[in-house]
Amino acid sequence: MESNSGDHAENGRHDDGPSLKKPKHSLLPITAAEIRSEFAHHDPAVARINNGSFGCCPSSVFAAQYQWQLLFIRQPDHFYINLLQPSILRSRLLVKDLINADDVDEVSLVDNATTAAAIVLQQISWAFFQGSFSKGDAVVMLHYAYGSVKKSIHAYVSRAGGHVIEVPLPFPVSSDDEIIDEFRKALALGKSNGRRVRLAVIDHITSMPSVVIPVKVLTRICREEGVDQVFIDAAHAIGNVEIDVKDIGADFYTSNLHKWFFCPPAVAFLYSRKCTASADLHHPVVSDRYGRGLPLESGWIGTRDYSAQLVVPSVVEFVNRFEGGIDGIRKSNHEKVVEMGNMLAEAWGTYTGSPPEMCCSMIMVGMPGCLGVASSDDALKLRTHLRDKFQVEVPLPFPVSSDDEIIDEFRKALALGKSNGRRVRLAVIDHITSMPSVVIPVKVLTRICREEGVDQVFIDAAHAIGNVEIDVKDIGADFYTSNLHKWFFCPPAVAFLYSRKCTASADLHHPVVSDRYGRGLPLESGWIGTRDYSAQLVVPSVVEFVNRFEGGIDGIRKSNHERVVEMGNMLAEAWGTYTGSPPEMCCSMIMVGMPGCLGVASNDDALKLRTHLRDKFQVEVPIYYNPPKAFEEQAKDSVSLVTGFARISHQVYNTVEDYYMFRDAINKLVHDGCFLLEKLEVFEARRNCSRVHDLARDLEFLE
Repeated sequence: MESNSGDHAENGRHDDGPSLKKPKHSLLPITAAEIRSEFAHHDPAVARINNGSFGCCPSSVFAAQYQWQLLFIRQPDHFYINLLQPSILRSRLLVKDLINADDVDEVSLVDNATTAAAIVLQQISWAFFQGSFSKGDAVVMLHYAYGSVKKSIHAYVSRAGGHVIEVPLPFPVSSDDEIIDEFRKALALGKSNGRRVRLAVIDHITSMPSVVIPVKVLTRICREEGVDQVFIDAAHAIGNVEIDVKDIGADFYTSNLHKWFFCPPAVAFLYSRKCTASADLHHPVVSDRYGRGLPLESGWIGTRDYSAQLVVPSVVEFVNRFEGGIDGIRKSNHEKVVEMGNMLAEAWGTYTGSPPEMCCSMIMVGMPGCLGVASSDDALKLRTHLRDKFQVEVPLPFPVSSDDEIIDEFRKALALGKSNGRRVRLAVIDHITSMPSVVIPVKVLTRICREEGVDQVFIDAAHAIGNVEIDVKDIGADFYTSNLHKWFFCPPAVAFLYSRKCTASADLHHPVVSDRYGRGLPLESGWIGTRDYSAQLVVPSVVEFVNRFEGGIDGIRKSNHERVVEMGNMLAEAWGTYTGSPPEMCCSMIMVGMPGCLGVASNDDALKLRTHLRDKFQVEVPIYYNPPKAFEEQAKDSVSLVTGFARISHQVYNTVEDYYMFRDAINKLVHDGCFLLEKLEVFEARRNCSRVHDLARDLEFLE
C-alpha cells in the first residue's frame, strides 16, 4: 500500500515490504485477447467443458487473492483484528444485492454448498432430537440431488428419526409439469399416515443430469401443503441463472461462488430468511463466535485461508467488464451451450436431455448407443478414457509450579463428575493450554481417566506438533488433534486428528457430509466439497524443510524451548517479575509477568495493552489477565501485584532484538509513568479517531 513512512511506522510495517496495492484495471469492455490472458493458466492441451465441477477463476482475481494472503502473512494479528471481518462484510453486502436479499444478516459466507447443507440439516436433526419434530416426520428431496447432500440428509435426518422421501424425476425431461407432478406425489406420500413434511430440499439446477428446476413453483406448493422449511441447494446457480431469493420465497438458499461466479475455490453463500428456524443455524465447526449469529460464526472457524471470501469485490469488477455484466455472461453462455449441444446431438444422431428453457450454461447431450454405457462404472471409464487419451475433461491454577497442582485439580473434577451416580463420558484435555500457556501432563491425566472409568479421552493439542514430543500410543488417549500450521511450518490451515482404533472411532464422521460418508473418517475428511486442499498436500515439503535443521524437528523444538526460557527469564529479571511456570512446563512459549504498575485489571485492559504495544511499538504479543487470588485481594491496589502476563514465543525466525524491543517498550511505559491504564482514555480517543483512516488505507487496494 502507498503511505508515508509515518504510517508505516505506526502500523508496524516497513518501507522495504512488498507493495500490496492492487493494480487498477481499465473499465473498458474486456476484449477476447484479455479473456484469453485471464485464463492463460488453463492447460491449453485440455478441452475444458466441465466448468460445473470446480469452476474457473481469472488471473486478476487470483492476483487480488494473493494480496489478501500477503496481508495475512505480513501481520496476522493486524489482519485478524482490523481487516478480516470488515472485508467479509463487504463481500456479504455485494452478495446481498446480487441475490436481492433484504438484509445483510441473512447472508453468510461458507466454504461450499456442502457446508451450507450441513448447517441447515444440523438444525433439522436437532429439531428431531429435541422433540420439536416427531419421529417419522418426513424430509423430501429430489432423486437427482447432489451425492454429498443426499448422504448429508441421511446422516443428519435418518439417524435422528426422520423419514426421507426421494422425488423420482423423469429424464430426459420435456417440461416443468413433469417435475411438478412428481413433486406433488412425493409431498402426498410424506403427509400420509398423519405425518408432517418438515423440510423440502430442492435443487435449483441438478448436477447430473443437469436440469433447471422450477424452484419458485415448488416452493409455493410447499407453502400450500404446510411444509415447515424449504432449502434450495443451488450449488450451480449464481452466474448461471437469475437469482431473486425474495421472489423464490425459500427459507434457505445456497450457491457456490467459485463455480460460475469466478471466485477462487472455495467459497459459497448461505441465505437464511429471517424466521424462527434461522436463529437455530450454527456452523458445524464451533469457535468462540458461537451464538453470535451464523454470519459471524462462519466468519471465523479458526485459522485458515479466508482470502477466497474477500475477493468478491474483485470478481464483481471483473464481470462488470463484460457487456451486460453477469447477466450478459449468463445469457451468452446459455446461447452457446445450447448451440453446441445441438451440434453434438446432430453429429452423433442423438438428442439433448431437456429443452433449452430448462438448461442454463450446461446441457445434457445423448452419446451414441454403440459406446455401450450400461452402468455408472462404464460412464466413469469413458470419462477417464476421454481425459487420459483425448485431453477432454468433461479451571487450572496459574501461575503453576508443578504437575502435581494440575493433577490434584483434575482428580477433584473427576470426583465431582462421578458424584450422585453419574458417569464421566468424555475428558477433554489440552496438551498445551493457549492462554496461559502451560504444558499439561497428558499421559498422567489419561492414565487417571482409565483408572476412574472415563469412557473416552480427547487431547486438544493445537500447539503440540513441532512444540513438544508426541507419541500417541504412549499417551494412550482415544483422540488427539494438533494443528500442522502453528509450529510445524505448514501453510494455514491444516491439522491432523488421530483416533485410536476402538468402538467410538467407528462413529466419527466429518460434520460436512459428502458422498464419502460412511467410508471412514480419513476418506470423509479427504473430500468435503470443493475447497483448497493444498495445505494438506505440502507435508512432504515441510518435512524436507525441517530436516535441513540440525536434529530436524526435534532440534528445532529443543532450540526454541531453550531460547524462549532464556528470553522469558531475561524479561522477568528486567521487570522484576517472574515466569508463570518452570521451564519443564513450557514449550516454545512461556508466560512472563508484567510490571504491576501497568494496571492490567481486566481482559479489556489486557487487550488495550496488546493493541498499544502493536500500534505504538510494533510489538505483537498476547497479553493475559490473571485475576488476583482471594488471599491477594488486600494487595490488589499494589503496584507490585502481577496480574498481567505476556505469552512470548520463539520460532526459528526470531532474534534477540525482538525481545529487546518488547523489553524496551515496557520499560519506556514504566519510566514515563503514563501507562497506568486509567490514563489510556486520551490515547484511546485519538486511536479511535484515526482507525477509520487506517482501515481505509489498508483496504485501498480494493478501491
